[in-house]
Amino acid sequence: MGFDAQPQEYNVSVGAEHNGWLQVYGADVALSSHRHYANFGLFYRHAGNYKIGGGEELRFSQFTKTNAFLNFGWRPAERDAVEGTVIYDVATDVGYPALNMDVKDARGLITSLSYRHQWKETMLDSWETKVYYNRITHDMDDTKRPDVPIHMDMPGRSHTAGFYSLLQGVLGNHQWQANIDGYRNVLYADMTMYAGSAPMFMLTWPDVATVCNGLSFTDDIRLRHGHSLRFSAKGSWQQRKIRNDEGFRALEIYFPGMARSVSALFGRVALGYAYDNGPWHAAAGLGLGSRTPTVTEQYGYFQNNTFDRYDYIGNPALKQERAVEVNAAFSWKDSRWLLKAEANTFFFCNYIIGEPDERLSAMTIGAAGVKIYRNMSNARIVNATLTANVWLFPWLQWKNRLTYSYGDEATGSRLPLIAPLTYRPSLFLRWKSLTAEAGADFVTRCNGADKYGEHPTAGYAIWHFSAGYPLTIGNMTVVFRGGVENLFDRRYTTYSDWNGIPQKGRNIYVNIQLSF
Repeated sequence: MGFDAQPQEYNVSVGAEHNGWLQVYGADVALSSHRHYANFGLFYRHAGNYKIGGGEELRFSQFTKTNAFLNFGWRPAERDAVEGTVIYDVATDVGYPALNMDVKDARGLITSLSYRHQWKETMLDSWETKVYYNRITHDMDDTKRPDVPIHMDMPGRSHTAGFYSLLQGVLGNHQWQANIDGYRNVLYADMTMYAGSAPMFMLTWPDVATVCNGLSFTDDIRLRHGHSLRFSAKGSWQQRKIRNDEGFRALEIYFPGMARSVSALFGRVALGYAYDNGPWHAAAGLGLGSRTPTVTEQYGYFQNNTFDRYDYIGNPALKQERAVEVNAAFSWKDSRWLLKAEANTFFFCNYIIGEPDERLSAMTIGAAGVKIYRNMSNARIVNATLTANVWLFPWLQWKNRLTYSYGDEATGSRLPLIAPLTYRPSLFLRWKSLTAEAGADFVTRCNGADKYGEHPTAGYAIWHFSAGYPLTIGNMTVVFRGGVENLFDRRYTTYSDWNGIPQKGRNIYVNIQLSF
């Protein structure tokens, strides 16, 4: 929704899923003119525990969530626009079956305000400046869990404020962008364990403030006969500081002499080539970049990860992770066929990953041990995708997508959280206003990365079906959507599911949306 859209539009939607009895209720209003627009709405979602394949109920998988939003715009002049967004999200009683506690309350506030000016018939095209502020809070507890050996509270806070200013233009065969951006983020999280008469307090994010500023430039160069080049580069400066004395002293036990505040320069540069000639498209690119460690990788303190059942400690001495990316793509398309092949490879230096440290004892009950983030000398990740779509009839399309990923590190061991070979075929039907799709996910066995505590997961096949149909009644449009997921109620776990928690079993869903 934006300027010069439908003057008034009202939408009401109701949806339900039988597995876990998920209920969705929502309404939104959109108003638009040449000078103004506004779009606001409210949505409510509630679900109980869902059932895994075979019908077994998965306890602590429930949630309740309310979301409200407002988008607005104003044109003070013909080529100027002011636009804003406010989103407020509240989630309560969010179950985490892979953890030993749930989210009691989580709230998110996302806001932004932007100004855009457009030029006419100059080398400058547009200039947009946006400021934003986000705040996220979450409070975890285990009061609803049975047989808790030690009661714990775990609140966390994140505040981010930032901006960007983007200038775009065209000069000859160059279409360029220049952008300056910056943000300030503060992360704080603690844990209180009520063991005996004296509670134990620990900071897991020690009130870390990060300030980052960057400058980037992109140039798309159109050459003759369908050839084009893209050059992009960005440089950033970052400063990070531990603001809490207690959190700093706790980390200093493991890293004597560590600095309380650190700064770094990092960036990226990339060059790409593309060729378009009728049905043919080809592209290739090369990029070089670096990144600083995340707050968790640098300053996290005994944060438990139930994916591998280890407690994690950050490492203030981590070096920047560097990577070289090589990518290529090729496609051919006509009125019936789409054939596409894409691949990229990342070669890492100083790859950051958690490694077990046998000298340390876990803080979390039942944890397998403690891992400290360290730099691996090198690592490699390869991704490849093949796509083949064909219209068998004007009303029926057969889609096929095959994806493959591989990752290993300096010792030859496999990296964790690398997706197994996956094939996704489907039949898509479009008959007048009716649309329908039937398909499947065929996933091979994931052997897992034993060195990093990743367990193997069996291969599986999941079938699904969906359909939608719009119906016009006077000045009102009613859209019906429905379908079924995991049609044969297969019990399965994906490679990325924490603690091997199974996914939903058979799930029938329906949604009705009224627009007028």
